[in-house]
Amino acid sequence: MDPAQYRADDGAPGPVLEFVRQRLDKIYSEYDGVRIDHPHGWVCPWVYRSDIDDPFVAVQQGARLFSSPSLPNHPALRAFSYVEEHQLNREGALHADHWVECLTEEQVDAYAQVFSCLVSPDGTSSRRYDLVCEVLSTLPEPLERVLERFGLGRFRVLQKVDPHNPTDVYRSELAEPIDWIMLGNHDTPTIWQLADEWVKDGRSRDRAEDFADRLLPERADREKWVAYHAEHRGALVHALFADLLTSQARSIMVFFADLFGLKEQYNAPGTVNDSNWSMRVPPDYERAYLLRLADDHALNIPYALSIALRAPGFDLVSPEVLAALDQEAQGLRDQGRSLEHLPPLA
Repeated sequence: MDPAQYRADDGAPGPVLEFVRQRLDKIYSEYDGVRIDHPHGWVCPWVYRSDIDDPFVAVQQGARLFSSPSLPNHPALRAFSYVEEHQLNREGALHADHWVECLTEEQVDAYAQVFSCLVSPDGTSSRRYDLVCEVLSTLPEPLERVLERFGLGRFRVLQKVDPHNPTDVYRSELAEPIDWIMLGNHDTPTIWQLADEWVKDGRSRDRAEDFADRLLPERADREKWVAYHAEHRGALVHALFADLLTSQARSIMVFFADLFGLKEQYNAPGTVNDSNWSMRVPPDYERAYLLRLADDHALNIPYALSIALRAPGFDLVSPEVLAALDQEAQGLRDQGRSLEHLPPLA
């Protein structure tokens, strides 16, 4: 891998960066923005040997291309490493977030050289593309430093939270302003499918207890609040959405299946079948949405806002605003109930 493929001696983009820039210019001329799934590969890709017969074993025994200065089973990677042995945490796994423990600014420059063209057409931050990066559970040090440089955050997927783990990376209270926060995404079960499961097997109680720590209004009966939200999936989902709204993240993503109260999963990761990626918003989405709002089985935005604004820390919100939100939420339910004389949804 010749460095000149990235940049020429005079600093001009090499063939690799020029290719990326041309493609991005085309994309941004046609769309409002770009989402990069798993940007790890643009900063420090996971590579594996081609002389191992079993592809699964080869991937499992792989390593980070630019972060492997002295691995016995990957001696060829020494030539590509941006870091030295003393910067590694040998007690951790090769894929762990803190395999690389520290970096100089010059090393961050090296890790960022390809990714920088995803952020701006000339490899600087002077003219920025509109970019969102899907970073889920893992965030290696080189990627974190590169994202910080360009003011980009990670995804916080609230349905994945372990309510018993205060350090879970998906928790709402750990979200930074630069992050994106969401109930779920295209690769997860819909929140309504999960809520059914949580209520049925009792896991809803743990989640309701966790939400109460952040959302319980002052002077409210905690046990009554927790019991209600644990027993009613609609209340539980709206508490989860309220938890999202009270986070520090400035950007929210709502997948259409979660908004409309659908239970079908858009994509089952790791599988190949005709149904993956095929689900669409139904033609009668407006009527279907209103019918589900009748019993809080689709996202009722005023309802979730009302829960969020009653949480501690929102003391300056007037009773008139809360009453207006409650009235609007009830109005949406009433619209749905007015349609209930029509044939039921399939």
